[in-house]
Amino acid sequence: MLATCQRLVLPCGVLLLLGCQADFGLPPNNPPKTLSYPPGGSGDLPTVRIGASVQCSVRVTDSHGKPVKDIGIAWDDGLLPSPASPDSSVSNDSGYARTVWTFRPRVGLQALRAYLPGANGNPVEYRAQVLAPIPQPPPPAPSGF
Repeated sequence: MLATCQRLVLPCGVLLLLGCQADFGLPPNNPPKTLSYPPGGSGDLPTVRIGASVQCSVRVTDSHGKPVKDIGIAWDDGLLPSPASPDSSVSNDSGYARTVWTFRPRVGLQALRAYLPGANGNPVEYRAQVLAPIPQPPPPAPSGF
């Protein structure tokens, strides 16, 4: 009788554990997501001037390529404060999350990254060559003096 009970306890315990995965703090079965540029987009932006702003967007899709909404995206360039406004955004019904990138007062290559931890394609990076602002001519001297 004891041997029969022991043989039944182990299989029942395994089935119980498999049926209660959430009770043991195991992560839910979330399908993988992909973070990417919008269709036809790339991370290379045209040459810009210091202080200029451009809109950047990324797309969040599921493992079947369908858009995923309400996913938080963080935007930064590795320095504080972030040059993105907002510095975090949420994907819309079409899977797009957007921000506006204002270039820092620094000549040279600058990059802005969009992060979605655990996603395929993470991070997505935008790059731009930034030039000094165009010098403005001095105002004309007042005449008559």
